[in-house]
Amino acid sequence: MQMDFTLTKEQLLIKKTVKSFAEARVAPLAEQIDKECHIPGELLDELRQMKLFGIPYDKKYGGSGGSYFEMVLAIEELSKASAGVGFFLAVHYLCATAINLFG
Repeated sequence: MQMDFTLTKEQLLIKKTVKSFAEARVAPLAEQIDKECHIPGELLDELRQMKLFGIPYDKKYGGSGGSYFEMVLAIEELSKASAGVGFFLAVHYLCATAINLFG
């Protein structure tokens, strides 16, 4: 049996959307973010508006109802533009997942 690693339409859309956002909004700020060790509040607001902080969580809790794989796709695309922003989102998920599972 051969495994199919083809992304679904939804996964491709997430990847494309986050990549476009990362290239347009994150990449131009990447050097500043690294130098100042600070992510601008307006950029975090945009990440919130895109619901990137809640991808794998149920919609009834304010999440997007996606999967952990889709979360990883988003982190990957953000990290290509800024490792700091991608890492920030990944660390957020460490805490949020514990709360989601056990809180």
